Amino acid sequence: MVMRIDKGYENGDGSVLGEPRKVKKSLIDVAAIRGDTPAMHEDGESAYMPPSDVQEFVEYVTLVTCVDVRGTVFLWPIKNTSNNWGLSARRVVKAAIERWVRIRPNMPANCYDIYKTPPELSNIGPKWPADVTFEDVLMTAFEDHEIADDSHPLIRRLQGKEI
Repeated sequence: MVMRIDKGYENGDGSVLGEPRKVKKSLIDVAAIRGDTPAMHEDGESAYMPPSDVQEFVEYVTLVTCVDVRGTVFLWPIKNTSNNWGLSARRVVKAAIERWVRIRPNMPANCYDIYKTPPELSNIGPKWPADVTFEDVLMTAFEDHEIADDSHPLIRRLQGKEI
């Protein structure tokens, strides 16, 4: 995969979304994800936190906005770990801010390897769509997978209340 990383750009997935579409009001607090504000919704309610008996199943990731050479914008969830996968993914992100990178998973070493990209890519800039917001990208990525309260089927399954 050859990709570039978003350097603070706030637009999203033009090739996946096509034209911007009307979406339901998001439960996702974009400002909180970016670290702009505490995790509060417009109505003053706190963002959903899973019950303590489910928190051990929560995996925290850093969502990185990326674009490939065809202009496909996507989110890359990088686990917030200090193992080889997490460390090498963060190296990829740093490299991809400045230039196109080609990566492949290296299963024996449990990491990503960065390969040289073709020289002709050095003159091609990333195509970030101007008419799609970061919230559009998030809504596409998480469309019907938002958990708003403890009655969500996944929470109930993790608690052993549903099979």
